[in-house]
Amino acid sequence: MTARQAGGSWAEARARHSAFWRRDEAHEPIVGDKRTDAFLLGGFPLPEDDRPILPEDIDVEAAVEWAEGLFHAGGAGEGGGFLDGDLVWGAPPVPGIPWSEAIMG
Repeated sequence: MTARQAGGSWAEARARHSAFWRRDEAHEPIVGDKRTDAFLLGGFPLPEDDRPILPEDIDVEAAVEWAEGLFHAGGAGEGGGFLDGDLVWGAPPVPGIPWSEAIMG
C-alpha cells in the first residue's frame, strides 16, 4: 500500500482530481479503496439471534458510533477521515440492511 492509499493530504488528492478533469497528462491513476465490504454488515451492531431484524432491534446510538468509527478509519492526512486514497468517502447506508436510514428514523 502506498502512502497515498494509506491517507495522503486533501491538497494532493484535490490536485490529482483537478489534473484529471483538465485532462492533463497523468503519471499515475487516481486510486481509492473502500472501508466496508459490499452487502455485509461489517461490524454493524445487531442482535445475535437468527430471527428477522426489526426496526426496534437497531440501536441508533450504536449505529452512529459505527459510522463515526468508519470515518476515523479513513486517511490521517490533513483531510482527516474523509479520504480513501484519492477518493472522497461518503457515509454509506449500512451494508446488508436495505433502507437502514428509514428504519432508524
